[in-house]
Amino acid sequence: MRKKFRDEALISVEPTERGLNKIDDHHPYYNFKYLYRKPIKQILDSSQYLQILTAEAEHLVTVSIFLPPAVRDTFEKGLTDAISSDDFRNVASRDWNMERSRVVSEVLEQHLIPVATKWTREYLREEVEDYLAYKCGKSSGGCVYRYTF
Repeated sequence: MRKKFRDEALISVEPTERGLNKIDDHHPYYNFKYLYRKPIKQILDSSQYLQILTAEAEHLVTVSIFLPPAVRDTFEKGLTDAISSDDFRNVASRDWNMERSRVVSEVLEQHLIPVATKWTREYLREEVEDYLAYKCGKSSGGCVYRYTF
């Protein structure tokens, strides 16, 4: 599940009521005021995600991270197929397979997807912070490591 979120998750940002009023054309958060379905892989090499988190902390925007429906459905089908019975001749097997399918859907909706979303938020924050620290260190020319005390 983590790999699916890391590779294929999308991020959308919508302004809150307060954000609608406060974020205008000249506001620093204007460039992502209406961010819609941007792949998270495109956010890893800029400071935009940290700005989004700051705007969210200021209650100016709401952030949603999610899998595209096709990816989610494929993942759910794979889980369902893994635990389903191949015996379609009797009614009991079909009923149990329907129950298994409902359980998989419930587990995804109530447990796996919320946990994966939280993990993805932290993963993005850590990766962007590490990337920016690397860029800052590289741009400083390693001056920090040259001098001994």
